[in-house]
Amino acid sequence: WQMDAFHFHSSFEVLLFMCDNATMQIQNRVYKVEKGDLFLVNGSEYHRTIGLKNQPYSRYVLMFDPEEYRRIGTALGCDLLKFFEDRPDNFIHKVNLSGDHLLTVIRLLNEIESLYAASSSQPALRLRIADFLMTVQDLFSFFVRNSNTAVYEEVSVDNVAFVDKEQSRISSIKCYIEEHIHEKLTLEMLSNTFY
Repeated sequence: WQMDAFHFHSSFEVLLFMCDNATMQIQNRVYKVEKGDLFLVNGSEYHRTIGLKNQPYSRYVLMFDPEEYRRIGTALGCDLLKFFEDRPDNFIHKVNLSGDHLLTVIRLLNEIESLYAASSSQPALRLRIADFLMTVQDLFSFFVRNSNTAVYEEVSVDNVAFVDKEQSRISSIKCYIEEHIHEKLTLEMLSNTFY
């Protein structure tokens, strides 16, 4: 498995790797992946995953609408998005789970998958995802308090020319849109301006 291009999306993403020997790149950080690594990626972070050729590659991926879970968190009296949005500067995107922690997260992800496949009970699915996000928050809180080991490598922009070029272009487009949000904007106009 190899994702050639970096990407980002409006949804937030939780990834749980069930294999070793992969790489997760988020912005200018490169993480070596081990089985049990749980990653949190917010909607504005450029990222990609790369598995080794001819090696098993397995992971769980949960993508969700942050606005929906912001409202659910408010109703429940908790911040379900804390480690997606309210991050310290030295935030580490991953924790490594094992034992009961890993089994709990796998169980919740399997329950979410079953509810999604049944597609008959959207409220039950939303509540299970909220429960999952609370569990993830608890795990990240625990590991942030008890570990300050850097588990990533900073990548020089010079070493990742593609990221630099595309990230710069996309950042410029985003800034342009923000500055002209009250004006009529078209894809053609953006294309002519930036390409």
